[in-house]
Amino acid sequence: STYNRLTTRESEILRLLALGLAGKQIARELTISPATVNGHLTSLYTKCRVTGREELIGQLI
Repeated sequence: STYNRLTTRESEILRLLALGLAGKQIARELTISPATVNGHLTSLYTKCRVTGREELIGQLI
């Protein structure tokens, strides 16, 4: 499964994204920069073969 290949940080970001947090909120929550969040999101999109947040969240449901 794709989700088994996620890093710990990617899993954390995915969980917060699913809770409805925006990128800047995720950055504050995890004490990382918004640019770092965006980098992890890009990696998530690639691993999950999606093009955006909505599609990524849709795969979780």
